[in-house]
Amino acid sequence: MKSIPRRLFILIFSLFAGLLGVPAWAQTSLPVTAAESLSKLLNSRAEIERCIILASPDGLSQARIGLSQSKVIPDNEKVVLGELVRGVSLILYPAPGFVGMAAKQQPLGAFFIDPSLKNIQKADSLCLTQLVEASQGRIFTSTDGTAASFLAELLPALAIFRTKDTDTVRTALNYAERFEASSAAPSVIPGLVRARAALLSNDPAKAFSHYASLLAAYPDVWPARLALGTLSLGQNKPVEALDYLNPLLGTRKNDPAFLTPYTLALYGNGRFADAEPFVLAALEYDPSSADLVLAAAHIGIDRGDFAKAGTYLDILGKKRPNDRMYLCLKTLQCSGLSRKDEALKWARKAFQAFPTDPEMMVLLAGVLAAGPESGLAEASALAREAGKSFAAAKLNGRQPIPPVLSPLAASMRAQAETEAMHILLVEAYQSQDWFAAAALLDAGGTQALDKTLVSTILRKSGRGAEALDFASKWYATSPESEPAAEAYLRSLAAASGTTLASARKPGESDSGPGLLTLTTAASFSGSAGEQSALVGLVFRLLSNSSSAGMQSFLYYLKGSLQMDQETAIDSYRAALLARGDNVEALTALAKVYAAKGDAQKALFYIKQARMVGVTDKDIDADLIALEKTLPAK
Repeated sequence: MKSIPRRLFILIFSLFAGLLGVPAWAQTSLPVTAAESLSKLLNSRAEIERCIILASPDGLSQARIGLSQSKVIPDNEKVVLGELVRGVSLILYPAPGFVGMAAKQQPLGAFFIDPSLKNIQKADSLCLTQLVEASQGRIFTSTDGTAASFLAELLPALAIFRTKDTDTVRTALNYAERFEASSAAPSVIPGLVRARAALLSNDPAKAFSHYASLLAAYPDVWPARLALGTLSLGQNKPVEALDYLNPLLGTRKNDPAFLTPYTLALYGNGRFADAEPFVLAALEYDPSSADLVLAAAHIGIDRGDFAKAGTYLDILGKKRPNDRMYLCLKTLQCSGLSRKDEALKWARKAFQAFPTDPEMMVLLAGVLAAGPESGLAEASALAREAGKSFAAAKLNGRQPIPPVLSPLAASMRAQAETEAMHILLVEAYQSQDWFAAAALLDAGGTQALDKTLVSTILRKSGRGAEALDFASKWYATSPESEPAAEAYLRSLAAASGTTLASARKPGESDSGPGLLTLTTAASFSGSAGEQSALVGLVFRLLSNSSSAGMQSFLYYLKGSLQMDQETAIDSYRAALLARGDNVEALTALAKVYAAKGDAQKALFYIKQARMVGVTDKDIDADLIALEKTLPAK
């Protein structure tokens, strides 16, 4: 004869002993209708217990629905079973506000037996008591050492979710493992217990594996999803963290245990605009969190609120005074507030703390490049060294220090790499090494660069078509900008003459027929369309009000467009009346008088140009070449 399963035997025994109270000899002569009612009762209660043992959110929900719809379970038992559902839910799936940082402001929800409960069976009383103790991090066992039901064998394991005590954790784990080994009933509790035990044993990889397996089998177990998101964040994987956490936003956004990792995941993905309101909300729960304070400071600096960022940085400085990101953000904040000396101090401190970090090299280089000219050499050296480090990392297939593990870190690294190239580009620009500057421009792009600088590099390096395209687009979008107008006019002039349109070596004059010597050439070599656009724009701009510097340039350019030498001279003089230090106009006058055979006046204007100061190597080369053609005094 097949033996009765222990669980069914216990249930039958409880029902007979606790409810029916009839003698053993009478149990064999139950009427058919009584046996059918007993079967329905057992089946219905068994189903409810099965859902409680499963303990997933869906399972507990099904238990509630079953209790509300059952017509065979007595009302007093419904209440008791409902309390069991409530207790398990309270411990495994706490409402927002009862977990995480909120525990510092209010105690975790403890489970207490409803005092109105009457006629509780011994087995149910044991389970309720176990829930009371488990909700306070303690394990309660039956006085005789045996459990009256499978529930009673499992519920003590729930204590692990309310304690970090080593002995309690070990005992809870033993309960969970014994239940899983002896029962065929599915339950999420053993998996959650194992994962929690791994976390408390400082084994996040093992915990991650347990949570992942559990979530794959029971997608509704949101604590596993929350834990996986938090663990992914701890592994510097904010992309994966956000994937896990996003589905919880609708139900857990007011839960500090969710809010903090979700906020940091958004921040780690570089989604500052999305992260900002969550950062502020999370800080309301946990104002002392260094990670949240750092995120708030970085977001403030990113949108230019340097004063507010300073408040957060003051807090962060007390918690992490030598943190890499703190030193970096403090430097950026001081730079944003134009506190150049302080910015340099913090940048040097960051570089000294992380001397092999290419991003810290660029941080210091950027501060030096924005300061006095005396720091440009050091800035260039640092940028060059950082560039080597970035290039070596790409070549060797490894990441630089610190390793790039997140979109935010990757973005910051890319910004540093671009900034390093921009610093070297400015160095090449200032030394008038146009080909080197153009190569760096190609490598680093034109974003965040001064447009005059870009236009000049393209034009001076002989890339006339690109220069004209760039300047024309700039002028089209900013027609009121004098720098845009000047860049466009210079590019048109370069396109109007073959000399300017061709590449030259650094140091050679790029002032051919397009500008300085157009008068002596006495004809355009560019297209009629370019000539017409250039002449028309010069005269139109001269008719409008403009600054003295712009008027001087326009008169100079007008003179360069004149076929008649005397008319050109008048325009050049008008340029000098508008601005006396116009070296281009002085040089043009020297050339015109040299062409007219008036060496004395040519030398006079050469001398004037020298007195003003010739910084352009091309103009200086023109003047040197011109002097050689003139008779000695």
